[in-house]
Amino acid sequence: WRELMDKRNDLCGPMVLFVAYGGPSEQYYETIKRYANELDVASNSGTNWHQMIEHVIQSGFSFSFKIDASYKDLIKTSQQGVTIVGTTEWANETRSKVSHLAVVQSANRSSVTLIDPAPYSLVLYQTRRLSRQQFMRRWHDDEAARAFLVIQQKRATKK
Repeated sequence: WRELMDKRNDLCGPMVLFVAYGGPSEQYYETIKRYANELDVASNSGTNWHQMIEHVIQSGFSFSFKIDASYKDLIKTSQQGVTIVGTTEWANETRSKVSHLAVVQSANRSSVTLIDPAPYSLVLYQTRRLSRQQFMRRWHDDEAARAFLVIQQKRATKK
């Protein structure tokens, strides 16, 4: 666990999955550690979309993924009552930019509120409200694509 916490800026993937899946808070650290191991965060120096989608499937949740999304897409999807995992880019203490995942709590024409897994501290989560312009400047992944992953709160039923 200590080696994972030393790479805590890479734990945003497991942390947003914890929020998306609705994990019990009393099992937070154990669950994050398990997700980090399942996603192989230590070897991969973070989490990519493919790993996230595979984890969602293996965990039995329904999802949709949209790439080259518009802000209008984001608003529409966030109003459907599902959890959205979006990529944003944040400046860390070295003033460099890193890819980062956060959960969209709400989005409207003028702003986005994120549940952010506080990438550079041991604080569990921070809520950040960004103006539409601030969010649009930061919303892209490593391929500079605007994408989001929608995870349904209820597990998929097997037929």
